[in-house]
Amino acid sequence: MRRVRRVVAMGTGGLGRGNVTPVAEFNIWQDAEAAKIIVEFGFSELMFVGWDACLGESMLTAADIERIRSSGRLGAFAMDCNAQLLALNRERFGEDCLDMADPAAVAAALCPECIGNCSRYFCEVDISPGPGYGGFYVDVDGCLGRQPNAFVCSSLKADVYKEYVFQRLSEGAAKEMSGAAVVSGTIKRLGS
Repeated sequence: MRRVRRVVAMGTGGLGRGNVTPVAEFNIWQDAEAAKIIVEFGFSELMFVGWDACLGESMLTAADIERIRSSGRLGAFAMDCNAQLLALNRERFGEDCLDMADPAAVAAALCPECIGNCSRYFCEVDISPGPGYGGFYVDVDGCLGRQPNAFVCSSLKADVYKEYVFQRLSEGAAKEMSGAAVVSGTIKRLGS
């Protein structure tokens, strides 16, 4: 793993709250031991895109959802795949909206122009039994005096991020990305 130069992961509450417990975001909480290993490994460029990055202005609104759904088969498929999240968010937020956490991380990795607030901090994952399990602690003020070990992206530039999502899910992007040349090129790069 020493040859890995950059790791971008969706996980943590960023600089905000958790979504499973007050301090734990689902992806970290689900396997806190694995997250702790990643955080402590010593990657030179490790970035966590927090759940807070896909909230607020970066949430897909009802109009955004309809734009994606009507863009073609891939857009409709993507929105259909998120039907349960849409129903949950109707209850949680009182409106039709989607907090697209995984696409936020992909956008941050592949289109850095989407990144809003992202800084390097000392971070630690709590694996102790009890209510703190899965908590991702970000030493924002440097109180611990420890060397920063991860970037935490806590916001996206909503307009740039949404446009990136719209473009990737449009019918034209689906055709562009689904060709055999892309697949064989990926296999070739992985096998090199």
